[in-house]
Amino acid sequence: MVTGLVDIFQVEAKAMLKGLKLACEREF
Repeated sequence: MVTGLVDIFQVEAKAMLKGLKLACEREF
C-alpha cells in the first residue's frame, strides 16, 4: 500500500515538473 502511494506520488511529481518546464518554455 505505502509503496504504491509513493509510486503514484513520484509519477505525479514528475508530471508536475514536466508541466512547469513546458509552461516556462512557453512563457520565455
